Amino acid sequence: MQFLIMPTIKLTPEGKVITKDGKPSCTCCGTCLIEWDTSVYSGQLVGNPWVVSLGGSRIRVNIEDSENCGGVNADIQTAEATATVTVGAVDINLGFDFSGIAEEEATGFEVIQFYLNGVLVADATSPGTIGGDTCLMGPAVATYHVAPPYLLPALSVNTLLITFTTNDGLYHYGAYYEANLNCGEVSPP
Repeated sequence: MQFLIMPTIKLTPEGKVITKDGKPSCTCCGTCLIEWDTSVYSGQLVGNPWVVSLGGSRIRVNIEDSENCGGVNADIQTAEATATVTVGAVDINLGFDFSGIAEEEATGFEVIQFYLNGVLVADATSPGTIGGDTCLMGPAVATYHVAPPYLLPALSVNTLLITFTTNDGLYHYGAYYEANLNCGEVSPP
């Protein structure tokens, strides 16, 4: 069995990934390398909303509280994160799950989308089950368009693009989305 030799990933005492060439990265799969670019975002008042943890296998987008719900941000918040997944000498199955908390005021807000190699594999939006000018949050409504795991061939370079928008500047308090990646070698037939 061959393994692609990857650089060691170092973490801070809080478990945050120390960046390599300005990008958080991990070797969470053993035979693959995941490098994150979280530099694309706008509308946030306190900076980059992305948090990469667990050696790069978890990514979270934190939504700043809206002004009408006791926060200070009245902006539309948008963000993109791109993971470049470089696979070693063995095929892998990329596992993926995600969850989030979004507004109960209306559906179609706090929208997140996940694209693997240009194909929409999953998305989620706000539940919007209460309405009536509420700042209450609830579990986001997630949809898998392509069920995981995702086969990534040996020696391939793959892209996981995550896009996010609040679609407006209202009705978010403590909202976020979080995705977890894992992978395992595919056993030969």
